[in-house]
Amino acid sequence: MKVMVKGFGAVRKYVEEKGNNIFEVDDSFSVRDIIKHLKINPDLVALVTVNGDRVSKDFHPRDGDEIFLLNMVSGG
Repeated sequence: MKVMVKGFGAVRKYVEEKGNNIFEVDDSFSVRDIIKHLKINPDLVALVTVNGDRVSKDFHPRDGDEIFLLNMVSGG
């Protein structure tokens, strides 16, 4: 299946290193598997949305889904 992945904050560079944001992955992949496939530390990803809905990293996306990965924001 093909999914679109966008990274925000510190996660962005990992997605952009791949050269595009459309990825072909196995149908059995969860969001967590996709994160690992992109060589992103899963602990870096604090929030995941699929098609605008917040989901867990164990969610199994479908072909054509849009996945947003956001890291935890800190500062003060």
